[in-house]
Order: sequence, then C-alpha cells, then structure tokens
Amino acid sequence: MGSESTTMRAEREANVAPEGAKKTAFRPDIQGLRAVAVVVVILDHLLAWPRGGFIGVDLFFVISGYLITGLLLREFDKTGGISFSGFYIRRFKRIFPAATLVLISTVAAAWFLTPGDRFERTVGDAIWATFFAANWNMGLQGTDYFQADMLPSPLQHYWSLSVEEQFYFVWPWVILLVLLVMVRVRRSTFGQTRAALAVAIGVLSLASFAYGYFLTQTDPAWAYFSSFTRAWELGFGALVAIISPWLTMPRAARIALSLVGLIGIGVSLFVITPASGFPVPGAALPVVCIAAVLVAGEKGSHGHLFVLSNPVSGYLGNISYSLYLWHFPLMIMMLALLPKDLTFYLIYGVAVVLISAASYHFVEDPIRRWKPARSRRRRRNRSATFGTRQIAILTVGVLALGGLATAALLKDASYRIDPQSVVAATAAPTASSAATPEPCFGAAALDPTYQCASISPGSGMAPAAAQASKDRDDACWMDEHETLASCHYGSEDPGALRIALVGDSHAHHFIPGLALAAQERGWSLDTYTGVSCLLTTTVRDACDGAQTAIIDALTAQPYDVVLTSAARTKSEDPANYASMFSRLEGLGSRVIVLADVPPTSDEGVLCYQRVGFSPSDTSCGAPLSQEPADSLVTAAASVPGSKVVDLSDMFCKDDWCPAVVGNVIVYRDSKAHITATFSRTLAPYLGQRIADALA
Repeated sequence: MGSESTTMRAEREANVAPEGAKKTAFRPDIQGLRAVAVVVVILDHLLAWPRGGFIGVDLFFVISGYLITGLLLREFDKTGGISFSGFYIRRFKRIFPAATLVLISTVAAAWFLTPGDRFERTVGDAIWATFFAANWNMGLQGTDYFQADMLPSPLQHYWSLSVEEQFYFVWPWVILLVLLVMVRVRRSTFGQTRAALAVAIGVLSLASFAYGYFLTQTDPAWAYFSSFTRAWELGFGALVAIISPWLTMPRAARIALSLVGLIGIGVSLFVITPASGFPVPGAALPVVCIAAVLVAGEKGSHGHLFVLSNPVSGYLGNISYSLYLWHFPLMIMMLALLPKDLTFYLIYGVAVVLISAASYHFVEDPIRRWKPARSRRRRRNRSATFGTRQIAILTVGVLALGGLATAALLKDASYRIDPQSVVAATAAPTASSAATPEPCFGAAALDPTYQCASISPGSGMAPAAAQASKDRDDACWMDEHETLASCHYGSEDPGALRIALVGDSHAHHFIPGLALAAQERGWSLDTYTGVSCLLTTTVRDACDGAQTAIIDALTAQPYDVVLTSAARTKSEDPANYASMFSRLEGLGSRVIVLADVPPTSDEGVLCYQRVGFSPSDTSCGAPLSQEPADSLVTAAASVPGSKVVDLSDMFCKDDWCPAVVGNVIVYRDSKAHITATFSRTLAPYLGQRIADALA
C-alpha cells in the first residue's frame, strides 16, 4: 500500500516565474530533493526498502506548497494581482499531457497483460485519475474489505497527484483573498500582508493536522488518502515560502541547518513505518526536515550539499515527474511478464529511466515551454516543431507499449481461457458429486487415492486467471458495523444435524464447499460470517453491529455443531476463543475449528496471472508455512471436546503449496482467500472430516 508522489513539479526551476514577476536564483538543492523523493518512492515500491520510502510523497507535498506559494507571492508583489488564467494554463501544460499519456498507455497495456477484472479496475482508476479524484477512489477501495485484498492497481500512485491538483484548485484563491483584504481593505504594507497570510495558512494547517491526527486513529485508510489530512504538508511548505525571506542567519548556520535537515530525512526513511501513525503524526519528521533544507537554501549556500547539487541528482530532479508517473505502471505491467528476479530488476531499471527521459524531453518539457506564436514566422517555426513533437509523443508511446504488447500477443492461449471451455473433466463439481470427488480435479489431485500423474495436467484452468479475484460467494456477508445477516444451506428437516458456521472471511470462503457437503449429507447449515465476526467473548469493533446477535443465535437454541475459522493473522487472544468454546460446549454444542488455510503471497497470485503461464508449472505457489500460529487451533487444544479439521494436505505437497491444484486456481488474492471453485472441490473432504470429528 505504499505511497507516492505528485506533480513533483510545481515549478521545475524556482526562477521560472510568470511574466512580469521577479525571478529568483536557481535552486539546485530543490532539484536534488526531488531526486531523493522520487528515488525512495521507487525503491519502496520495487524493493519495500527503505521501510519508510513512502515518505517521498510527503517531501513532494512540501516542495509543491513552497514553490507554488512563492510563485504566487512574487506575482502579486510585482503586479498587485494573480492571473488565474495564466496560473491554470501553466499547471495544465505541466501536468496534464504527460499524465494523460501515461494513463492511455497504462490502459492499453492492461488490456493485453491484465485482462478481465484487473483491466476493468484499471479503466475505472484511469477515469478517477483523469478528473484528479484518484485519492478518493483509493480511499474507497481501502475501506472495501474485498478490494483491499486485490493486487495493486497500476495507477494507484495517481492519488498524490490528485491531492496536489485539488490543492492547486483552492490555494490561489485563498492567497488572493487574504492579500486583497489586507492590501485593499486594511491598506496594509506587503510585510503586514505576508504576516496575515502566514497566520491564515498556519491556522488552516493546524486544523488539517488535528483532523489528520483524529482520522489516523479512527480510519487510517481514509486518513492516508484524504486531501484534508494532507493539506497541512502543503501548507507547511507554503509557510516556509512566506517566512523564509525574513529569516537571517550566518552562512555557517544555514549550512548546519541544511545538513541537519538532510540527515533527518535520511533517518526518517528508516525509523518511520506505517505503524508510526500516518500521515499524522508520522509525516511530521520528514516535513520539518525538508522545510529546514528549504529555509537554509533560501539565500544560496548549496555547494556543501553535493548529494543534492550534483549533475545526476539534478537530472533526476528534472525528470522526476515523468519518473514518478511511469515507474509504477511499468513495474506492474512487467510483473505480468516476468518474475521479480535479477533479470526483472535490470530490465526495469533501464526501461524506467529511458521511458521517463523520453517522456520528459519529448512530451513534458516541450509542451511546458510551448507558447502561442506571435508572428507568421514563429507560427511556421512552431509548425515544424509541433510536428516533431507529435512524432516524439508517438515514439514514447511505442517505447512504453511495444515490448509489453508484443510479448502479450505471444502469450499462452490458456491465459484468457474461459471456465466454460475447460474440458468436461474440469467442470465445477455439483451437489451430486459432493460425496465422490472428480478424480484429479481441484483438491482431489492431492488425494493419494487417485494417484494422479501430475498436480495439474494440460492447459485448462478454472476459473480463468483473469476472473479469479471475482470467483467468490458474497451472500450474507456482513461488512463493518452491519447488523446480523445469515444464510441457510442444506436440509430443511427439523431433525437434521444443525450446524452453524461463524467467523471472518477465512470462514466465509469455505461456504461453497460446506454448502455442497451439507446438501449431500442432509445437514442443516446456517452461516454467520463478517468482518472480524469471530467466535470469541470479546466484541471486535468491526463486528459490533452483529456480534451480540450471533452469540444470541448460538445460545438461544444451541446448534449441534459450531464450525469456526478465521485468518491466522487476526490478533485475538486464544483465551477469548477458549472461553466461548467452553460456553458452547456447556450448552451441548460441539465446537470444530477449521484450521486456517496455508498462507500465500503476492507472487503466489501474480504467477498464475503471468503471460504464458501453464497450470502444470508447480513452481508457481508458496512454501507451506504455519506462521503466525493459528490462535483458534491453540484454543481448541485447551478445551476438552473441541476438535480441529486441518485441510493443509489438500493445498500442499512436500511442503509446497501450488497456486493451481488439479487445474483449479486455489487463491483469488494474496490474503489467502480461496476461490469458490476450489472451495467446492473441498466439499467431499470437508464433509468426511467433519463427520470423523463428530464420531
């Protein structure tokens, strides 16, 4: 979940000012800061190192607030007003062309490389990004339980660009309002006006900081993406632009301040984690540190900061916007072609620099510098230049898409195979086949009874890789804070064995298989599954709307059997589980724990979506792991009468858990939620092992 950056280009050079405004000295340290910010963001996304690399986006926010505010103040100081048309035209030329090129290229590549629901999601994300609302889209996805488990969108990094653009829509008007009130109404001097502006921005920034602190504690997903919780970072940069001209200090003090700030940024990269509380108060350290560097460099004194002012840092700073735009979609699309190994890193490193440089030189910078011709001669010259630019834009698109699209066209036909086209032997099992597995299909491929020649023969695969993430049963699922919802499966006979299933999404994904088993064996099955709806004596916040009703349903008319399962990553004290187990056992219910399925990884899901993947490739998967320990299993061992059903042998062989078993995709996401198709193939084994536990 990571994080990101921005226009990153409020003004590429601080001496680029509106016509008629004062120009300031070029700041090589700012270009170097941009380089640092974009490099750590890329490293964070590529290597998950340094662990605080996501603060790069916060650095960009401060830089943007500083440069934009400085530009507007210089224009007002020179002309007595702010040209909004000029401001927004400059923003449009700087931001929109390159951003749009990347959006179009990414959607086109996604059609080839990530078809199905991932492509549909990319199109939706592109629409949100086009209207500079990507941060709200990401916030909504972050609060959607199932969306949060999906592989990253290739456009998720556009959220920070949207935050900045929303800032640009509002900020000039705020500044102009304060300036006009002070200058024209109160007849204040420009110094007094600056002071008033500093107070106004300070108040707004404090309000944003306070709201960010509140939301970080109560709703971290929204806090991370919200413009209101990020405004203080841009505001802090604005404050630096307002007050730094007044700060006088010896050159030695400026050098010391810049070094302390730079060291502080480096420390932030390694001490700040998502658990630090982000964005508030976690972002405070890097924000203050980069502000120190900006203040110290206001009067020059850049020579000692070679790490920022060297030619390499300067060039990376120049192309930082293009680097930021291209780095993430290129990485996601390349992962659809290659595993993340040394070859991947080498190709990616070269490709991202070349494509970003081409994008900068042929699209971003020429369009940013372009101005309407003022004479026939200049129009003729511009005509030739613009024709060259059009060719350059096409070249960049070819660079971005050519290799990916060519490889996609050579992909294995099974990548897009529809479940309906899989041979009859791989048809999803029905209720009538629940007692007897389809030989070598799904979980049965690991059943020694059938002595299957291979785990997944042939090229057929169900569900299709492109649709795997949607292969689930969402009936009667309770989202956060929802009231009780329950479904019934199996027998309607009052004398049938009554079974209740209670738990979170790792209990819910067993429902397709349990429903078949219940129908085959004449059981009566009721389900009570939702976010954090655990079989425990504690009421977890997310299930506060249903937890009490679930316990009432289990105790008012006790079930013969209570099945329960939960993600092993849930931080629940086993004693709380055990206390509830004992209570239910005392009422006559038998408690059976369905041990959590073996965990998987991002690579364990990405590999079966990769172009050219063959189901017979058993190297696609993850090693068998029992970490962290399953608290439900621990609790069951401490309560006499409670039993455990462990199906790990239906997922793994020789301590390896293939991504595809019996030509059926096992996991639909990296959080180890199994597909409904694979769950159905577990029906015979679920039924038999539950029956054995009751014997």
